Amino acid sequence: IIRRSSKKYKLEWIKAFCKDEGYLPSDRNYIRIKCMNLTGLKDLKEMVDSLKIYSNITGPNCDSSYYLNIRKIADLKNFTKKKNRK
Repeated sequence: IIRRSSKKYKLEWIKAFCKDEGYLPSDRNYIRIKCMNLTGLKDLKEMVDSLKIYSNITGPNCDSSYYLNIRKIADLKNFTKKKNRK
């Protein structure tokens, strides 16, 4: 359902997913999502690509995980994540 929805709903879903699963490397201009599920990351990348937002998948890493890197652009400007108190 989300894949067939409008740009507005896709962006909101991507932002919500990134807030749960992603983080913002301080030395890079992208959002990074670490995941063990390569198929799920490919689905997410397809949705991000449909919005003409550059992204790429890297891995496998030493722990068999993969990263989806999403370049921060104007449409995702409101993406923020509060720092943990840890």
